[in-house]
Amino acid sequence: MSARTGAFFLVFAALVGCDGKFNLKPAVFPPPPLPPPPAVAAGEKPKSFLDLPEPAVARTLDGRDVSKEPAARLESAGKKAADARQFADAAVYYYWAAQTKNSLYYDVACYATLAGSVDDGFYWLQKSGLTAGLDVDWANEDADLFLLRADRRWPSFLVWLRQCEAHHSANAKPVTTLIVPTGYDPKKSRPIPAVVWLHGMGSEPTGLVDPAEEDSLVQLWADELNVAFVGVSGTKAKAATRFVWAEDAKADMARVTKALAEVKDKVAVKPGSLIAFGFSQGAQTGLELAARHPDQFAGAIVLSPGSDRENLRLIENPSASLTSRGFVFGVGAGEHPGNRAQVDNGVQWLTKAGAKVDKQVFVGQKAHTFPADVRERFPQWVAFIRRANVSK
Repeated sequence: MSARTGAFFLVFAALVGCDGKFNLKPAVFPPPPLPPPPAVAAGEKPKSFLDLPEPAVARTLDGRDVSKEPAARLESAGKKAADARQFADAAVYYYWAAQTKNSLYYDVACYATLAGSVDDGFYWLQKSGLTAGLDVDWANEDADLFLLRADRRWPSFLVWLRQCEAHHSANAKPVTTLIVPTGYDPKKSRPIPAVVWLHGMGSEPTGLVDPAEEDSLVQLWADELNVAFVGVSGTKAKAATRFVWAEDAKADMARVTKALAEVKDKVAVKPGSLIAFGFSQGAQTGLELAARHPDQFAGAIVLSPGSDRENLRLIENPSASLTSRGFVFGVGAGEHPGNRAQVDNGVQWLTKAGAKVDKQVFVGQKAHTFPADVRERFPQWVAFIRRANVSK
C-alpha cells in the first residue's frame, strides 16, 4: 500500500464507524467578532459600544452598609479582599468607592472578571472608558482581564477603548495635590522639606496624596515628620485622571518643577530638601530626577522600580554632591525579576557614585505593592536620607 493510499484509508476509517455508516457531524465554528465601532470625530466622546444591563451590586458586606463608607476605607478593604482572592467582594468594595472616585471603575472591572463574570467585566470596563478612561495598553495585557481578551467581543471593544482614551487624553488636565502638617501656615512657619510623590504607570497622585481622604496615612507622616507632600501627575495623560511618566529626564523634571510652582503660595519648601518618593514607573523616574539634580533633591525613596529605561547609565558625569545624598530602595522578595534587577542596577550605580544607599527586601512579599508595614518604615526611610545629608 502506498503512503498516499494509506493516508486515504486512515481518513476514511475516521469518518466511517464500525457499522459502516458515516459519522459526519455539522462543523461548529465560533461566532464571528463584532463589527468595529463607528468612527468618531477628533475630540468627540464615543457612545456606549456594548448593550449590557447594569449588574446588581450589594450594599452590605459582613453585616455593614459599605455604601456609606469613605472611599479610602473601601479601597483598603477591597485590596484585602483581593489579596484573599475574594474577588466578588473586592468588586463590591471598589464599586462603592468608585461612586466618589470614578477612576476606580477599572478596578471594579478587574475584580468582576476575576470573579468569573465576563459580562460584568465588560460592563464596568465600558463604564471606566466612558467616565474617567483608562490606560488601554495596560488593559490589553493586564492578567486580571484575561477572560475579556479571550472573548470574541474584545478586538472591536479594544478599538472602542482607544477612542475613549484619545478623547480623555486630549481633554485631561495635570493634577497637583498637597498635604501639609496640621496647622501649617506658610507665612508664619519656616520652610520645610517636601516629599514629591511620583505615582506608578497609569495611576494618579490622589492614590496616595489625597487631601480629601479621612484618616490619611500621609497626613500622619506630614505631622510626625514636619514635611509637606506634593502629589504630581505624570507627564502624559492616558485618561481623564490617569497618567504616565515620559521617561524623558527633561520633560519629567519640567512637570515636577511646574507642580512645585503651583503650590508655592501654600507651602515654603526648604531649598535642597526635596525627597522623591515613587512607586514602579514613578520610582524609576524619581530615582533619575534625584540623581540628576542633587542640588534640589536630598535623595529618593525607590519602591519596586519598573521601567525599560536604564536611566542612570545616561548620566555621564555624576555630581560630587551625591556623596551626601541618601537613596532607599525597596522591593518584594517575590516580585518580578525585572523589578529586583532595577533595584540592583540602581544600588550599584549610586554606590559607585558615592551616594549613601539602603537596600531593603520585603520578605514574603510577592505582589507589586507597598510593604505591609509601610507605616513604620516610611519615617525610617526619611531619617536615613536626612542622616546622609548631614554626613560628610
